[in-house]
Amino acid sequence: MAYFRYHRTHEEGCWRFVLQDGLSLYGCNAGVVANVLRDQIPDGQQAPWPWHVNIPDALGQHDCTGDVFVIDLKPTQRRKNNAFSFYELLDVWGYSDHGWTPAMLRLRGLLIDHKDDHLDCNDFTINPEKVEESIFTFTSFAGSIEKGELSGTWRPPGPSPTNSVLLWPNVLDHFTRIIALSKREVA
Repeated sequence: MAYFRYHRTHEEGCWRFVLQDGLSLYGCNAGVVANVLRDQIPDGQQAPWPWHVNIPDALGQHDCTGDVFVIDLKPTQRRKNNAFSFYELLDVWGYSDHGWTPAMLRLRGLLIDHKDDHLDCNDFTINPEKVEESIFTFTSFAGSIEKGELSGTWRPPGPSPTNSVLLWPNVLDHFTRIIALSKREVA
């Protein structure tokens, strides 16, 4: 996956996306999530700690109003076949505990396996009516919260025989409640 910041404008009924620069989701220093959480952690907070980062608000707080966080889910597919899988990152919910943090991402599908030999990924337009709302995926961060501070690297775990995100029942319940609430907001 690759992560980018695009400036989005509304022009003639379409959304126009102009590439600004790369972003990082992960990492204790450069990662958007860790940097936002640093300001949200209550003094002395211990794990377990459920949290939420609204990505458009986070970008707006860093003088990037009108910008969006775009994930290129399949950059190799884009380079080889001109097939685009671009998703806008809207929210990240996490549950920090025991030195790691499983997280749920809410995405908006902008271009889903969209084949286009003429699309310029630096400057493109899409019809907002064709966007797919509220797509969820999971990841994890190698980090948590201790004594009101971030601990660990907040990077994704490295490759292993189990590259899935393990969700204990209380964490799964937490994420399930969030999905149910988001469905009501859309309805």
